[in-house]
Amino acid sequence: MALPPQPQSNLPSFAANLAGRYTLTTVLGEGGMGRTYGGQVMATGQPVAIKIVSLHQSRDWKVIELFEREAKILAQLDHPAIPKYLDYFEWEEGGDLLFCLVQEWVRGVSLRQWVQKRGPMLEADMVAIAQRILPILSYLHGLNPPVIHRDIKPDNLILQPKGDLYLVDFGAVQDVYRNSVSYASTFVGTLGYMPLEQLRGHSRPTSDLYSLGMTLQFLLTGQDPAPLVLDRPLRSQRLPLSPERQAWLMRLIAPAPEDRWPSGAIAAQHLSPDSPLSPSPSTPPLLTFRFNWQRSDKSIVLFMLSVGLVIYLYMDNIAGVPNPHEYAIIGSFLLLIPFLFIVSYEATVNIEANHFSIHRQHWFFYYNYRGRIEDISTLEYRTKKRNSKYRSWLEHYVVMWEGVKPHWLLCESEEVAQEIITKIEAVLEEKHHG
Repeated sequence: MALPPQPQSNLPSFAANLAGRYTLTTVLGEGGMGRTYGGQVMATGQPVAIKIVSLHQSRDWKVIELFEREAKILAQLDHPAIPKYLDYFEWEEGGDLLFCLVQEWVRGVSLRQWVQKRGPMLEADMVAIAQRILPILSYLHGLNPPVIHRDIKPDNLILQPKGDLYLVDFGAVQDVYRNSVSYASTFVGTLGYMPLEQLRGHSRPTSDLYSLGMTLQFLLTGQDPAPLVLDRPLRSQRLPLSPERQAWLMRLIAPAPEDRWPSGAIAAQHLSPDSPLSPSPSTPPLLTFRFNWQRSDKSIVLFMLSVGLVIYLYMDNIAGVPNPHEYAIIGSFLLLIPFLFIVSYEATVNIEANHFSIHRQHWFFYYNYRGRIEDISTLEYRTKKRNSKYRSWLEHYVVMWEGVKPHWLLCESEEVAQEIITKIEAVLEEKHHG
């Protein structure tokens, strides 16, 4: 259990003393399976995460049934990447019956939060994450009976500052032999991350592999997968991956269960374990630079907005056109689309211990490039003179040469460009003598 703390005003009246054993200090999260609190054991001060389900607030007994199943299965698990089960009990408070599950409190950020803060991962980072998750799934699926998590997604994978990765939230967990008729009409999981068979109520170990594949796709794109539509074929998405890794991931998310990797262990074997991996995603780069990759002329901006406004007013007053207001908005927006490709186009350069990466982003389009530090041969300052109908200006660039391949990075001024060159050269010099 690990989510960002929320305001303390949401703490219940019994926060100072729950069952005479626990103190609640913060709200970690809330969902369909109750609310999770961070707290501690009163006797020892041990930090714990406590998930509480209220009988009065539950919609039906299915919630209580799933919660009790979660507690029962967690008590049987023993894996370093799964928060440890500590306690489960029922407690009556103010005429309400509370069901309480106590676990180790894992502090960190979810992979969703990591991507939101730092942007989509590079291929090597994605591989490093997959190689940590697959052994967890192999452990769960290798139990007797196999345990299916059924809700693998970026929110349920917690990355700690030192790089340890945890799988949390077993609220949808299921052992395969309990999939009786009473569960067949009920699917549990997250739309977009679950396969068709799970949507139909028939989960299997490879269902978790599919969810993992969709999670990895999110890490590469920063976008949640679209919910599946029954009987609609899954379309292959072009991802920033090598052809071999693209094929590996496509097999992980194959629509038909029999077309996927048969197990997590086999999927891990085909993930090119000998390929060089980047440092842990939790390891910060040595240097990070952000560049405004392309700036548009302010006069062009005003001109485009003025034209868009004129078109809007004109189309909004055309007689005989049904819904002219809607046509005016659409027409103005379509005119401004080319301009949107010029504005807000940024580049981020990360200098790491052995690699450098360039991430270019403008709106929902992105491009990732990764190279080796040892391949950087020269850094130089260059200028380009630009002219428009209204004015002329000088653009300042840092040109980073990777062999004979230049990477042009637009800077605000010559001073900024020279400062960046000095800092990168210092890292290269230290790397060379190190």
